[in-house]
Amino acid sequence: MRALDPVDMMQMPGVYHGVDAVLVPTRYEAFGYVAVEAMACGLPVLGFDSTGTSEVCVHGQTGLLAKMDDIAQLAEYARMLAADPALCERMGEAGRTRVEACFTEARAIASYDALYRELTEVQRHG
Repeated sequence: MRALDPVDMMQMPGVYHGVDAVLVPTRYEAFGYVAVEAMACGLPVLGFDSTGTSEVCVHGQTGLLAKMDDIAQLAEYARMLAADPALCERMGEAGRTRVEACFTEARAIASYDALYRELTEVQRHG
């Protein structure tokens, strides 16, 4: 593992494509943007089974999620991925597929529109 200096947002896809997996050790995040970005770039996610990260990642499919603050388990998951490039690739592909199915702009707009219409109907009909 290596820490990177801050990078301009426009350079982030290149950074993602230069690594094998992305560590997202956040404890409290409303939505897992970094995890989604990593998955969109075809990378597995390592993180804690918490809020936003667990909302977007599927443990064992798109990444590996340890219990909150279980650094030893997180390290073990990192060793697993480092030892198994095929596992990294499978999880990365599954992550990309999940992002395309669940987290695109078009999907978000359609979901907001459907919710708005549903709430409007409820309001009209009491």
